[in-house]
Amino acid sequence: MSDLKDIFQYHNNSKHGYYSFAPGPGYMDWDSQPDPFRKYEGAETVSLRQTPQKERPFFSEALKGSLFDSSQVNFDSISQLFYDSLAISAWKSYQGTKWALRVNPSSGNLHPTESYLISGPIMGLTNSPTISHYSPLSHSLEIRANFPNEVWTKMVKGLPADMIFIGLSSIYWREAWKYGLRAFRYCH
Repeated sequence: MSDLKDIFQYHNNSKHGYYSFAPGPGYMDWDSQPDPFRKYEGAETVSLRQTPQKERPFFSEALKGSLFDSSQVNFDSISQLFYDSLAISAWKSYQGTKWALRVNPSSGNLHPTESYLISGPIMGLTNSPTISHYSPLSHSLEIRANFPNEVWTKMVKGLPADMIFIGLSSIYWREAWKYGLRAFRYCH
């Protein structure tokens, strides 16, 4: 079967119908509920600043085009980037159960998306190029790897100064636990 046929077959098998739902687990197995927060035990962590943005541009203004200068890449701007895009926005509780709400949307509040910062040295964060995992639970970066400046220089050759990369990955089990076959749809 070709890749395209596989794709169409998956979408056909995982779609809801007029009189039925797509296949799913059929129940909530609370004992196997995935942890909504990835943690790298033993990783060096760098706590980020937790300050709500009070400066401009506001979202509606930012959509209008390049009316504002871009921010410099530094500890504050990286802190603000993750705070505004992936941080915990509130905690809820009901009958002894507590759960986090996040800034970014997610089906069923399961949050399969994990984010990584790949950057050169950033004052206040790191002295060398690194790959870091963002932890919304602690609003911090978990250093996963350091690599040589020469590698970073090759990576950003021809790109603007102060370049960073944001990597996104999905933990499909967080969605499959609740949604079964449709999990792939909700992760993308």
